[in-house]
Amino acid sequence: MTTQRTYPVKKGETVQLTIETVAFGGKGIARVDGYAIFVARGLPGQTVEATIIRRKRDFAEARIERVIEPAPDQQDPKCDHFRRCGGCSHQHWKYAAQLKAKRTQVEDCLRRIGNLEIEVAEPLAADVIYDYRNKMEYSFSSTRWIEDDEGDITDRFGLGLHVPGRFDRVVNIDRCHIAGAESSAILQRTRELTHATKLPAYSTRTHEGFWRFLLVRRGVNTGELMVVLITNRTYDNNDLVETVDGVAETLLEEFPEITSLLHGESGRKASIAVCDELTLLAGKSTLHESLLDIDFTITPSTFFQTNTRQAEKMFRYALDLLDPKPSDTAWDLYCGTGAISLPLAKRVQHLTGVELVDASVAAAAEAAGMNQVLNAGFVAADVKHWILEQTEKGNRPDIIVVDPPRAGLHPDIIQPIANSGARKLLYISCNPGTFARDLSLFAEQGLTTNLVQPVDMFPQTSHIECVAVLEPAGN
Repeated sequence: MTTQRTYPVKKGETVQLTIETVAFGGKGIARVDGYAIFVARGLPGQTVEATIIRRKRDFAEARIERVIEPAPDQQDPKCDHFRRCGGCSHQHWKYAAQLKAKRTQVEDCLRRIGNLEIEVAEPLAADVIYDYRNKMEYSFSSTRWIEDDEGDITDRFGLGLHVPGRFDRVVNIDRCHIAGAESSAILQRTRELTHATKLPAYSTRTHEGFWRFLLVRRGVNTGELMVVLITNRTYDNNDLVETVDGVAETLLEEFPEITSLLHGESGRKASIAVCDELTLLAGKSTLHESLLDIDFTITPSTFFQTNTRQAEKMFRYALDLLDPKPSDTAWDLYCGTGAISLPLAKRVQHLTGVELVDASVAAAAEAAGMNQVLNAGFVAADVKHWILEQTEKGNRPDIIVVDPPRAGLHPDIIQPIANSGARKLLYISCNPGTFARDLSLFAEQGLTTNLVQPVDMFPQTSHIECVAVLEPAGN
């Protein structure tokens, strides 16, 4: 006879909780009779009244209804949309406390996931903790979020940022404090202009509607500004071109600082701001930005570090820590558009960058030519296959750089990297969990480090980057 398990809480129940700590990912953790409850936007030291919204075998999730006792490091968020918007999770937490928590989370990942005891330095703090993002993707919605005090609203046209966990709901943002006043002003005016066209916003449920995304990119070091209006390619209306042109003309009149204005069309159902076709409406088709005195050409779809100032700080630190020699040969795996490849190439004899995405490789090669970095070459290839081919040919680097996606390194390339003969491996990671996993795998292959440096690329959020230089054990 099986005994039915009993839980200390049930779904829909409102309970009083004391937040003990913050989990990886940014949610607060409370416990009832030892049973873990993850509380969105809960802070250590808070006592809250919360509703259980989900219950699992080993944990539950809860939503704060009321703060009974604030946390010692709690503060009023700058953003009026903080309760609903998914853009930030830590605006109500003092910055010093954010940094402390992020360091603790990196330490926890290294111990719990990697089974490693490595010194974790104080995070490299950002000098600018608001208005730092150089790229924002805003979404249109036909069913925007309605606040409690708005009453009965039938017109739910919206343009803004998503409610956490809801791809069908956006919050009509007035001012985003991590994007900047300029981006927010363009957002507000675009919402007004597109709403006035009477063309519907896109629905992620029916995949119907016209207006899909607004993309705003800015060159922090160049002052250039790109705006892309993205619409549904499959929407059938004869006056669409004139309608988009009308919105564009008004934006140009009211925001003369716009240097690139484009119309993108997408027939994809996925909620990503990727265009199948682009039309230049005014100005240039690209945006220029500089990073560590290297000039880059950026298209609407180019991947580029979204915090320019902090990326410069991170790359400068990483390259100084790597301490390359002028005679070195370097490989930059997952090189993207060459953001760290080209500054590194200036310090070594030769650099090869490897990247799967053809457009990124082309952008990196263009940047190398534009900046007269003649000792760098870029290859479009699968990193795993490329490094195995180089090993078979007997090619050996002195330095390897890896800056992989959030999923981390493919297990099959750990050993080839470890056996490459490289004197040093610079690992830059945007995910402490996969970073810890990979460091553990490298340790099994004899590559170790004694220091991990967190870098706070995204203040007011739970995200943290990590930098480490690995060397053969005994070096």
